[in-house]
This record gives sequence, C-alpha cells and structure tokens, in this order.
Amino acid sequence: MFEHRAVVVAEDPDEFLHALDTLAEGVPTAGVVQGVAGPAADGKIAMLFGGQGTHWEGMAQELLDSSPVFAQQMSDCAQALEPHLDWSPLDVLRGAPDAPPLQRVDVVQPVLFAVMVSLAALWRSYGVHPDAVAGHSQGEIAAAYVAGVLSLDDAARVTALRSQALAALAGQGAMASVGLPAEKLEPRLAACGDRLVIAAVNGARSAVVSGEPEAVDALVEELSREDVPARRLMVDWASHSPQVEAIQGRLLELLAPIRPRPGDVPFYSTVTGERIDGTELDADYWYRNLRQVVRFRDATQALVRDGHTVFIEACPHPAVAVGVQETLDEMGDLDSLVVGSLRRGEGGLRRFLMSVAELFVGGVAVEWSGVFGGVGRGVGGCGVELPTYAFERGRFWLDVEGGSARGSGVSGVSGQWGGQLSEAVDTARVGMLRDRLAGLHPAAQAETVLDLVLTHAAAVLGHGTADAVVPERAFRDLGFDSLTAVELRNRLNTATGLRFPRTLVFDHPRPMALAAHIHEQLSGGSPTTGTALALRVPASRVDVDEPIAIVGMACRFPGGVESAEDLWELVVSGRDA
Repeated sequence: MFEHRAVVVAEDPDEFLHALDTLAEGVPTAGVVQGVAGPAADGKIAMLFGGQGTHWEGMAQELLDSSPVFAQQMSDCAQALEPHLDWSPLDVLRGAPDAPPLQRVDVVQPVLFAVMVSLAALWRSYGVHPDAVAGHSQGEIAAAYVAGVLSLDDAARVTALRSQALAALAGQGAMASVGLPAEKLEPRLAACGDRLVIAAVNGARSAVVSGEPEAVDALVEELSREDVPARRLMVDWASHSPQVEAIQGRLLELLAPIRPRPGDVPFYSTVTGERIDGTELDADYWYRNLRQVVRFRDATQALVRDGHTVFIEACPHPAVAVGVQETLDEMGDLDSLVVGSLRRGEGGLRRFLMSVAELFVGGVAVEWSGVFGGVGRGVGGCGVELPTYAFERGRFWLDVEGGSARGSGVSGVSGQWGGQLSEAVDTARVGMLRDRLAGLHPAAQAETVLDLVLTHAAAVLGHGTADAVVPERAFRDLGFDSLTAVELRNRLNTATGLRFPRTLVFDHPRPMALAAHIHEQLSGGSPTTGTALALRVPASRVDVDEPIAIVGMACRFPGGVESAEDLWELVVSGRDA
C-alpha cells in the first residue's frame, strides 16, 4: 500500500500479463489505472445521484448477470415498484420484447431509480460507504432511500406515481443543457417570462433551461451560433418550470401516504441547497423538488464546506460529476476526487471495477475481497504468497550533462515517450519527467511531451496506439467529453507530477496546445516551447481538414517563425514542418 498505486483490470491471463508489461514499461494502456494517494482520502465521501439524462438503452444489463449484489437490489426494487406498475423494470433493462420503451417518462424514472440504488449497494459491497448523499432532481428520491429517509416502499411510490403524473405534461415542453454560468444566462431569458426559465444550476459554468419547445430551440440555436455549448435534452416535458403547477394537486394527493423519517446518512438537499433533516421530505417537498430550480451547485458547496473530498456518482453515466468538478475548481479545490460508476455503452463489472480502482489509487480504502467473494472463493480468486520487499536502494537518475542514464536497469533515454526506462524506474515519481527532459534537446523535449499527451489520450479513449489521436484536432472531435477530459487531466497529473486544474483540456482544447502548455510548465515558461512543438510535427500527421491548427499554434508562441503564411506553405506542401 504505497503512495504511488496502480490497478490492472483484465479478464484473462494474457490480458493481465500484457497490462503488467505496459505498466512496467511506463506505457499507458486502457486496462491500467494509476494514481497517487492524496489528501482527498482523508476527507468524507459523498454519494451523488443524477436525474434523467444519465440513462441509456441496455444500461447496467451486464451487471444483472455478473454481480449478485446488484441483481439482488434490483430484484428488491422491482418488488417494491410492482404495486404501482404493470411492467417489470428487469424486463426493460433486458430489452424484453413486450417491455415498454425506456423513453417514456413513467418508465425511465422508475428504472433509473432502481439502477442508481443498486449501484449504491454495489459500492457498499466494496467497503465504500457514503458519509452523505445528494441527488439532482429525480436523483433525490434515490438519495433519500440510500440515506434511510424513505423506506424502499415509500421511495418506490414517489418515483412511480410522480413519473405517471408527469406523463400528463408530455409533449408540452422541452429542456436543454447550457454551458454558461446562471448569472450570464438569466439576462438572456428575461424577455421570455414563463416561456423559458432556468431549471437547474449544476456548476459554475453549467445550467439547464426548461420551457416551451420553440423557446428552448431558439435559445439553443442562438448559443450554438456563438459557439456556446448547448444541446436539447431527450425529454418532451418541462420539469422545474411553471408547467409543473398543473399537476400540483394530483401529486400532493398521490404522495400523501409517505412517511419520511430521520436518516442514517446526512442528506443534502438540492431544493434548499443545504443539509436538512429527513423529516421534511413529505409530499409537498417532492412537489417542490419537481417545480423549483435544482440548486445542485449550492448543495455541492455545502458538502465541500463540511469536509467532503470524495464524490461518487452512482449513475449509469456520469452527469452531475461535471457540475461538481466546476464547483471544486471555483472553490480552488484541486485535490478532491470525483468518480463515476458506469458509462454510456459500458455497463458491466469491468467498467465498475475501473471506477473502484480510481478511488483506490487516490488513497480511498477499498475492500478488494468483494471482487472474489473472499480469498479462495467466488470466481476463481485465490491468495498467493509474494516475496518480501527487499528495501534495497538503487539510484536511477539521468546524467543531465551527457544526456544519458546511469544506474542499474536503465539503458538510455530517447526523445519518444513510451517506456525507454526499464521497469526498475518508478514512472510515477514526481519530478522524474522534468529530470528526463533536462537531458534532451528542446525539440526532442517538445516531441516527448507531445507523445506523452497523445499516448495518455489514446489510453483514455481505448485506442491501441497513439497514432489514432491526431494532435491538431480538437479533443471534442476526437471523442472526449467532460468526464474523459478530467480523466486525461488526472493521468497527466500522475505522469508529470504537476497539479493541473480540472479545466485543463477545456483551456487547451487540442493535443498540440495541451502539450505546449505542459512543456512550458515543465521548462519554466520558455517562449520558444510552443514554436518548437508546432514546427516538429511531421506534415504526414496533419489532419488535412485542419492545417490551420498548426499555424495558430506557431503564432501563439512566436520565436523563430517569420510569418503564418510561411508556416502555412510548409504544412500544405507536405514537407516536414
């Protein structure tokens, strides 16, 4: 249990051996999670539950067959929901021919509730227990059950009957996520009145709007023209808007029988934005939860102030994690851990174990016996005796003057990232990369850092080699989203020993620009760094649709470039720039 940690997740001996080889060589790969145990592990754990939008067809289906804990909790949820439904959540997950479509609001919300609380049970089976919970919109129902505020029967009543009441609003509204702070979004909506309102404040730079479909579409189109991230959500009703008032009386009647109680786990409300006692979660609360603005940003700030430093999103795809990361950056917190559970298209035990590994390498205690059902039992797990650690000190430092390496096990260093140092060197050692670069020519330094970025980007995206990542293309065009962008930032933190903000990829939206920034940080801010990087990229690696990216990089870092026109001619002519 050292400070520098790694976890290999694989399914057969060959895959394990390959992953161990790449780990030893210092080459990033998709099946290995590396990190450094940090101060976040000393804080408290908050478990988060997202609202609608985290679902996808087939979500968590694999876990029904691979995890008895998950399957049992799903079965319990299905039983609690049965009095209120004429279909089975398990049939919906498995895609049974006679199951109703997941897109229906009265279907997706009960199924999503069951999946979220079952993921929470799976986390607990690995020894990860929340010190607090919070939920976004519908996610508060799951949070209330996990906290012990609502019984499973009451939580099932709320999620099933409320979603059925919502069906009366279907076809009348729309919602969209917007990449703007609420403070900048409000003036744009002022003229719309009740036709378009802010539905949720998720983070420092993200919000959700709700209202009439025409008004939502007009705003999305307007923001898109300004290159502001905005997309319409896959719903046809307007939660958290005045339209909800039409079903207030019906909701209060349907939910009157529920009996909230003080919880076992602290509950942070996204209706009030602070910690509350569980007894307030009566029928009126669940109406306000549906009608009022979701104050997720405020609730996150309250969790941080109260000492929570680990945030786990128990959802089939992370959504609220983005808002948490924005809030942490806003509060100057670079150390807290934010992890998901599953991801869209990755709904099995392998993806879940990767998420557990992210916690472990960050220093959070994990009961790994949950993987095997106990040593020597379960799915073939067994304990093996390892040799004792020798505690023999060996020196493995670069000879800066000669540009070579000395010490046992080091055969030399080239300008390409990819494992030239032997397995004897701890590639996660803070400062090792800086020492390595010190022995290289500036141009070779630039190539090394670029290869570092490309190799880690390829690992995050699941590519076999870095050749699949075009250095001058935008990260979003390469397939990165907010979650994978932060994963790349975490990997680069570990590889370089630097502490980058979670907005790293957002601030430097292309691999070349990101590599230039990292090179500058490692070399003390030399103004020629970016130029050397831009000029050393072979034209054969340039995406023919975006040669302007290289020109722009060179212009941003002047030093040795006569003009953009000269560089453009070099790029388009096919010569090695």
